Amino acid sequence: MMGGLVRSDCSSRRQHCRPRPDGRSYHGDEEAKDIAAPVASPRGRGPSGKEIDMSVRLNHTIVAARDREETAAFLVEILGLPPATAFGPFLVVDLGNEVSLDVAGADGPVHPQHYAFLVTEEEFDQIWGRIKDRGLTFWADAFHQRPGQINTNDGGRGLYWSDPNDHNLEIITRPYGG
Repeated sequence: MMGGLVRSDCSSRRQHCRPRPDGRSYHGDEEAKDIAAPVASPRGRGPSGKEIDMSVRLNHTIVAARDREETAAFLVEILGLPPATAFGPFLVVDLGNEVSLDVAGADGPVHPQHYAFLVTEEEFDQIWGRIKDRGLTFWADAFHQRPGQINTNDGGRGLYWSDPNDHNLEIITRPYGG
């Protein structure tokens, strides 16, 4: 058992072995029914701004890292999140919206990816403050042509910065097209 999770056959199954809210893992037929139970579709907004039912939601993505501990700690600190939790080969950074960044050590080169986070105005100020306090370079644009600036795209604010693996991280206060 690791951090309240039973890891008995999670690594060999294709099913997703995440902890339940009560701390137990989903294993066996009885608990599998909990996973398959119908859930109301979440609501979201399409590109036009019209409210729509969403049948697909992101649950997690794997973030490759040269040093998973350093990367998870960096994400947690800058984004102001609770400490990452170990789950098998991952350090899970919970974003608090039913989505997690599962940081995994890379066996070879890390290919930089882009991760964008929609935040409130208050969260933006806090994250931007932590970026500046750390002396990190930030840019107003994805191609890093405007250092030390933020953007005001779509009536919100946004900025980009790099993590220790050169992943291109972004915070925005308004969705693009919104």
